[in-house]
Amino acid sequence: MNKQVQGSKLSARYVGPFKVSGVAAKSATLELPPAMKIHSTFSTDRLRRYYPRTAFNVLESDQLAPVPIVDQDGLQQWEVLACTARRVMRGGRVEYLVRWQGWGLEHDSWEPASEIPELAKTVFDGQHPLDARVEDEE
Repeated sequence: MNKQVQGSKLSARYVGPFKVSGVAAKSATLELPPAMKIHSTFSTDRLRRYYPRTAFNVLESDQLAPVPIVDQDGLQQWEVLACTARRVMRGGRVEYLVRWQGWGLEHDSWEPASEIPELAKTVFDGQHPLDARVEDEE
């Protein structure tokens, strides 16, 4: 399925693969995950055949994104694999560099401590004790 998102110049062009559940003259109905809040019927002009990737034609940044976990409120969430660094911003706000489950290194992001599960922060803080500068600012 062709992905048209404004401002995502380097993002993947296509999302999928999805099973085709029905075909009409110039349209196909796909089995989409419930998190995708779009109509499931598309023109065949907007669809592309899926070819399995081999070790010779896949780039790490070109891999398909993992599917998020959808909670009961309908919000998408991703699982934290590990916290790899910590920094203190102005005003004493602490942020952690998060490695996400199923994502590569290029998708690591700085997240506020309030958004990180306690277990991930505890494991990181146990391996990297707070230095004196951080203890004074918290």
